[in-house]
Amino acid sequence: MATPVIIDSVGFSASQSIAEYLSHGKNAVVVHGTRNFRNPTAFGGPEDLGAHEFIAEMAESVQADTVPIAVHCYYPPPLLREIAEQQHLRFLGLMRRDLKKQILSSFSWRLNALLTGRTLIVNQLQQGLQQRSDGLRSIDVEPNIYAHLLLMSAEVVTNYNAQLKSNTSSLVFMEDIVKNPLSLAKLCGLSPLESLPLELPSGNSHNNRMASWDFLPDFESLFEKIIHGLKFNSNNGSVGFDQFQKNMTEA
Repeated sequence: MATPVIIDSVGFSASQSIAEYLSHGKNAVVVHGTRNFRNPTAFGGPEDLGAHEFIAEMAESVQADTVPIAVHCYYPPPLLREIAEQQHLRFLGLMRRDLKKQILSSFSWRLNALLTGRTLIVNQLQQGLQQRSDGLRSIDVEPNIYAHLLLMSAEVVTNYNAQLKSNTSSLVFMEDIVKNPLSLAKLCGLSPLESLPLELPSGNSHNNRMASWDFLPDFESLFEKIIHGLKFNSNNGSVGFDQFQKNMTEA
């Protein structure tokens, strides 16, 4: 059997389109947004498996001539690195070169989840509420719901991306895949490549949803004030946003 592949990401980097694209591979078996390879329900539910069990299921669930691929499982990158070092696993990290767009996409998803009544977002807002409020006030930003969601989105994306950067030597960027998706197919070990299209399929953009929300304040100015007023944890310590983005994208 070919080496199982996990392309993990915090999301908001065309992971669904990437999974759909790879599924056109003649020898590919692809799942997205799940922690259960045999029963690919959305992660966060009772069907979730631990990373070791999930990867074992990948290896057991496919035939000898296929490549099992899982995209956006959202497992802790240090755990995936440990498993990849001990077992037959290819671990790729997926992020965007433009982290601002990745964070704003995360914000759009979180705001939509809040407006549609998902208790998960309410619970996440309650965690670290006072700490985020103090951080926002320290840069003269009112800690309203929009500021909290923007800061939470920035923290989630930057923290996970920093973990990807320090735990895999195989980082792939959405912008590069859009330009040349076949390069990712080759990296995953897919062959032959003739069955794969030359472009990624178009997907639903979280940011496009915001265009119809005329109730939003000037959140982009608010976003700029937040990301340039605070520090973010990088592998090189706590740094400003521009330096953080440079650290993520440099070889």
